[in-house]
Amino acid sequence: MIQIVYEYADPWPSQGVLQIQPPSACLDIAVSPDSARRKANNYLAMYISMSLLAGKPLLIMNKRPVWRIPLEMQLDDRGHTATFGIIEIDAQTREIIPLTPKQIRTIQDQVNDFITRLTPETTLVSYRTYAHCIFRYKSKKEILSRLQRCLLSAYPLSQQ
Repeated sequence: MIQIVYEYADPWPSQGVLQIQPPSACLDIAVSPDSARRKANNYLAMYISMSLLAGKPLLIMNKRPVWRIPLEMQLDDRGHTATFGIIEIDAQTREIIPLTPKQIRTIQDQVNDFITRLTPETTLVSYRTYAHCIFRYKSKKEILSRLQRCLLSAYPLSQQ
């Protein structure tokens, strides 16, 4: 099942009821919702955040039909956690309607703020410790060795 929405551009009347007569249209939609979602996930990973996934696409019928897709964060232990905006994909050409740099930065800031609230303070301190471990050593071998020791001391392998 897909949802199709018609966007009505005129203002709501100050009195009385709103009468809508959507245009009858017969359009060929070349891009499937799954294809639009895959395209959105690629864009998210490249330009915004790998912690976001494209949600369920909604077909918006306007002068230019688009798939409007929510940007969702899903955590393994909690499922769908939050929505941080939308992205639109042209339903005829599969082209991304790009977000502005300001929109991207706003979404990234919201995600960072959200994750900071979810993450215990001790975990943040641990990440700083790992960074300190890494930058104290100069050679690649020293860095990898020290990072492995840091990680194993914080998260020992389970004895099976």
